[in-house]
Amino acid sequence: MSAEITFTDPEVQVCPFSAYHQARAEQPVYRDPVSGVFYVLDYKLTRAAAMDVERLSNQTGQLLVSPGPLAEQIMSIYRTKAIVPVDVLVAGDPPVHTLHRALVDKTFTISRVKQMEDYLNEIVDRIIDRLDLEHEFEFMRDFAIGLPVAVIADQLGIPLEDRPQFKLWSIACVEAVSQNNDAAKHIELANTVADFHKYILDRAQMCLTEPDGSLLSDLVHSEVDGQRLGMAEVVSIVRQMLNAGNETTTSVLGSGMLHLIEEPYLQDELREHPELIPNFVEEVLRLESPLQGMFRRAKVDMELGGVAIPKDSLVFLRWGAANRDPAMFANPDKLDLHRDHVRSHLTFGAGIHFCIGNQLARRELCIAFEKLTKALCNMRLARGEASTVRKPHVFAYGLVELHMRADRVPAVQMA
Repeated sequence: MSAEITFTDPEVQVCPFSAYHQARAEQPVYRDPVSGVFYVLDYKLTRAAAMDVERLSNQTGQLLVSPGPLAEQIMSIYRTKAIVPVDVLVAGDPPVHTLHRALVDKTFTISRVKQMEDYLNEIVDRIIDRLDLEHEFEFMRDFAIGLPVAVIADQLGIPLEDRPQFKLWSIACVEAVSQNNDAAKHIELANTVADFHKYILDRAQMCLTEPDGSLLSDLVHSEVDGQRLGMAEVVSIVRQMLNAGNETTTSVLGSGMLHLIEEPYLQDELREHPELIPNFVEEVLRLESPLQGMFRRAKVDMELGGVAIPKDSLVFLRWGAANRDPAMFANPDKLDLHRDHVRSHLTFGAGIHFCIGNQLARRELCIAFEKLTKALCNMRLARGEASTVRKPHVFAYGLVELHMRADRVPAVQMA
């Protein structure tokens, strides 16, 4: 009975896919009975809505600060410690978004990703070599967290000694937009995120006078038609990059490893046919959408999928539901290494807000899984049903713990 489903329920957030199927079967645009938010669950409607910048705004107030009675207090914390974040990229609309995207596109290029190939191979090898294969290890901590944070921190020019704190800031930025925080937690996270804002602001100001070739330095100096980013815009863009390039890749690494464990034939298949690894990555991206969706706000009274949506209503484009829509994907809950149109999922969004870091994320993931399957075999859970831990979140989806064991592939097999 779809009327009983609410996506505010932490149990639903931990694993929302059966709820998506149940709600979509009755209504492709589902109004949550608790939050009043309109959830778009159908692939075609979700993609069309993502392209509809005329009627649906990305300026929703849901990404940078939790709305409600704490909003001003949180903004005051940001203002006092560093800067108040501004609407940029996924939280912005044209024409301002157009300028921001043009400036970022100049710095985050395909050539930059290609130049990182040797570095990516080196760091993945190093992390695999540190895994304790004699004992149980926790994959999220020992591999999945370390790789993306090292990559994005390296690109931003973050010193090695600051990277452990950098990861804590990354986690805080994700947790800060959770609807499950109480007031005390919101304030605690706001202070932590404000410290991050101050750190990036200080480093950006250093780059003004001492360019260092980092992505942060390029952002500070990037120019389109004589216009540059302000410091509040730079900090806000870096905050988004941190989440998009770090937390989401971490989640997909964990989800992909769990698929290898739960469907062990995949370990041999990918080891013997590494050319299938890009398809494996795309299927994990589709099935496990690390960012389950993005909010929009209706600019006008409108209709979507036969459902009337009043002006100013919140609309949630749910990538995670669209990616398992049986009208678009045959056997949508199954990982299929030979699926046609394997890149047609919406995990990176669509339209003008399509994820700018998708090429880097895809390359990181392909290198990681190619090296993991080449180096390790007999990947398995270490604690039975207690091996995995997930946390509920309105946006983010994925594992926070994965306790496992693995063996080293014999040298003759690796050759």
